[in-house]
Amino acid sequence: MKLVKLVIFHIIIQKANNGDSYFRTLLFDLSKAISHGILWTEYLLNPEAIIITGKITAAHDLFWQEVRRTLNNNLLNKHKHIELFLSKYDENSILEGALYLGLEYFFDI
Repeated sequence: MKLVKLVIFHIIIQKANNGDSYFRTLLFDLSKAISHGILWTEYLLNPEAIIITGKITAAHDLFWQEVRRTLNNNLLNKHKHIELFLSKYDENSILEGALYLGLEYFFDI
């Protein structure tokens, strides 16, 4: 079942990148929802940067342009610029982060 979901999502991204208007709209809507999550993170935590990972980032310009547009239009502080980075990790990034924190805690790395 997980493989089927992965293939379907891959096809959605591929069709959106190839210009299919239905799938482009679908990804735009998803990007807006993610952008609002980023905005709330900015309002509550005021981070220096936000790292984004996951399959949605394979949508390249469709994803990143819409996220940046939504952020720029909706930030309360118009002079603020949120740094967004694409994670260099694809799978198990949460596990790797937890492992690093554990090593740092126990071995003072």
